Amino acid sequence: MQQLFNLAFARLDRAKERHQEFGREWGSYIAEHPWDIDLAVLSDTQFEFFAVQQEPAPAVLSLVFSEWLASIRAALDNGFYAWVTSSTGQNPPPQAERLQYPICTTPADFKRQRSRLASVPQEIVDMVEKAQPYQAPLGPESNLFYWIHELARTDRHRTPHIGIGRIETHKVRIRVPTGVTAKFDTSIHPFQAMGLLHG
Repeated sequence: MQQLFNLAFARLDRAKERHQEFGREWGSYIAEHPWDIDLAVLSDTQFEFFAVQQEPAPAVLSLVFSEWLASIRAALDNGFYAWVTSSTGQNPPPQAERLQYPICTTPADFKRQRSRLASVPQEIVDMVEKAQPYQAPLGPESNLFYWIHELARTDRHRTPHIGIGRIETHKVRIRVPTGVTAKFDTSIHPFQAMGLLHG
């Protein structure tokens, strides 16, 4: 029985490797400084600066994220299977082909899943129900299981998630002639004036 738990933890180890790989790929991507600053001249006294993404995030980021999701979801199912096997003392446990860790956003959803859990010991069903997203005080979307389920389902049945980087901050220095005052349109968001050079 211990081997089944070991396999579930091995899935988590694989997920950790994918997480580290994602970090390396992301680091390589941003090391090339994949964005630049463009200047648009609106008039003799008005200009617009744009931070522009020049190089899209590589597809490998989506693929590695997809593998990370699959490993996490599989670890959850494998751990659940091991738990039921250990509790029942049977390998495979009764109705093994129906076993899957349920992730539900409403009590009604969980009730519909109960037929899949008919052979699962009641104490396990009760504990699993307590961990359901709909039990979260701040709502289902505040629960980690919810996001694992939603992201993995979308990735598996529709399309891999597209990695999109967002420029959080970017410093732009401008030099204005002596005696000239630069005014920034603070209604444009995001906006942050970092400082001016005169001379």
